[in-house]
Amino acid sequence: MRVFFRLRQTQVTYAPFDYPPGAQYRRATTNPDGQPIPLAGIVANEYVTVPCFALPRVDSTVVEMDRQTDSLIDGGGNVLGNVQTITANADGSEVDTFFGCWIDINQLDNRLPVEVPPNQDGPFDLGDPNPNFRPVPLKQALARNLHLCLIAEIAFDPVAIPLGKDPSNWDKLAQRNLSWSDVGSAQALSTFEIRPTPVGLPADQTPDELMIDWGNLPKGSSAQIYLPAVNVADILAMADRTYTSHRLRRVDDHTLQCETGSVTYVPIPPGSDVAYAGLLSVDVPTAAAQGEIYSVVVRQVTNAFGKLAPPPPRIAVSRAVAAPVAAPSQIEWRQVTGAFQLNIPVKDKRALLLTEERDLSVLRWVAEAIPPYNRWYPVFRRYLTEIAGRVSAFGGNPTKILPSPTGDGRVQPQPPGEVRVAHTGKIAGLVFDHFGDFEGFLLETEESEHRFHSREKEIEQLAERAWRERLRITVWAERDQPHRPLTIIIRQPPAPFSH
Repeated sequence: MRVFFRLRQTQVTYAPFDYPPGAQYRRATTNPDGQPIPLAGIVANEYVTVPCFALPRVDSTVVEMDRQTDSLIDGGGNVLGNVQTITANADGSEVDTFFGCWIDINQLDNRLPVEVPPNQDGPFDLGDPNPNFRPVPLKQALARNLHLCLIAEIAFDPVAIPLGKDPSNWDKLAQRNLSWSDVGSAQALSTFEIRPTPVGLPADQTPDELMIDWGNLPKGSSAQIYLPAVNVADILAMADRTYTSHRLRRVDDHTLQCETGSVTYVPIPPGSDVAYAGLLSVDVPTAAAQGEIYSVVVRQVTNAFGKLAPPPPRIAVSRAVAAPVAAPSQIEWRQVTGAFQLNIPVKDKRALLLTEERDLSVLRWVAEAIPPYNRWYPVFRRYLTEIAGRVSAFGGNPTKILPSPTGDGRVQPQPPGEVRVAHTGKIAGLVFDHFGDFEGFLLETEESEHRFHSREKEIEQLAERAWRERLRITVWAERDQPHRPLTIIIRQPPAPFSH
């Protein structure tokens, strides 16, 4: 018996089982222990899931990810991994066995690229000419929300999971799909993924829909759905055709306004096999009482079909009977493909500020790894803007929050009498004196070019690497000594220095 745990980028409404051949649920058929092992899920040129294990993750800069093991028995005979033999009791009583994993999304080891390189399972080159093929920490490569979805797959060879089954209708798949967004005087937020309506849907069939249950949201609440890959005019045209009335309206080309209360249905336009990335924003009245918890549930519903069982044979009788009406051989109904829940606790905004500043710092660091052409880029920019708005609403200053993988990007107050200035850009040149010794570097910013002086060997190493790999850096200096670097922040982490 094996259990495979996988993290997804955000909250999802569609997670069908697809192995074999495998996209979201990819696996290697064997590992060094002779066991199947889950691999990072791939759709198009993007890693959309990452497996987590009970044992330490292999270094994917050195070996392929199929070298991962997840089975180990310690000296006391205890199973430490997720490949276990379950021995049945002779009396038929139940046997309980525990499986689990280390969700190492916050570790800063470089493990996975943002885009899928030709060697899609590694080892990944820290010096690859394409920066998007270089491995980065899992959080930068995968996380597109503060709360990620976790799916557990029970992989038991005698009971294979049929293709297309998902956590909503198969007991060998389980999904944790919850998101929290505390409010005091700001919007509640969650990014998400939804499946497009399949292309070529017959005209007499209903498109996929989002069924949003607004739960116990107080009167006066409102919500917006941002879908940059979808034209809102298409959604409204589909809603006009599908419903006699609806409560949807356009905010801009890609943002839909929803009235809250009861249940809202939103038709989903057709598209490719790549899921739509979106952002849900919920405004709760500022008069909401502290201690209240509101919940919004988003479900995706789609068409389902089945065949009717043939009727029992009829016994012939001598008297005349009416000809039976032919029953349809196929029936159709609507079913839920998946769902996620956004919980909205109401708290004192003063208690929320520090956490929100740290979240903004981490998310700004994650955003630095997302290419402008990636489907998540516009969603994440909107997400960051609204998270910054939450910081302001809680009494903070988002302009003072710098990117940081640990959330420690809050600009600290300067010592009395000391004024520091920061310049962000890329190194345009290295400066050497007439003896060939390192003397400093030139930093090109959007405004101008700045020259910094240093004789330190470590600064020379860092500057040379940042110049060679075109890394963006921030240099802090005192205002009265603008050419002397006090602090250097690397916005895109480099590969480890060689010794």
